[in-house]
Parts: sequence; C-alpha cells; structure tokens
Amino acid sequence: NNSLIVKYITKNDRIEVGDVLVTTGLDDLYPANIPVAKVVKVFYENNGFNSALCVPIVDFNKLQFILVLSHAN
Repeated sequence: NNSLIVKYITKNDRIEVGDVLVTTGLDDLYPANIPVAKVVKVFYENNGFNSALCVPIVDFNKLQFILVLSHAN
C-alpha cells in the first residue's frame, strides 16, 4: 500500500480530491513546489480538523537516484 494520510488539515484550508501536495521549501533542504503526492480522498472530521488520503506522484521504490537543483536568486 503506497498511500499516506495527511492529518490536522484545518477547516479553513481548502483541500479537494485531485489537489497536488508540494514541498514548501521551509526546511532549506528541498526547494519549494516539488510535487510529492496527490489527494484521492478527503475526510471531513468533527474534531476541528480534516484529513486526506494521498498517493505519491512518483513510485519511490523505482528510483535509484534523485537530484534536486535549486535556483539561487
């Protein structure tokens, strides 16, 4: 099973099936806007948060190497 659950999505954050999750760039490890996963189902919870079932965009089991290039301003 190659799916993952994203939890603690606030009710104000609009997330829908088909949305693509991307890196934020906040950790200075990966640049922003690298596609990571796609939302396949949204769970509307009663606890103040929602969650989403996502599937990876890439089959990471088939990757041998990855190179991330960042454009410096």
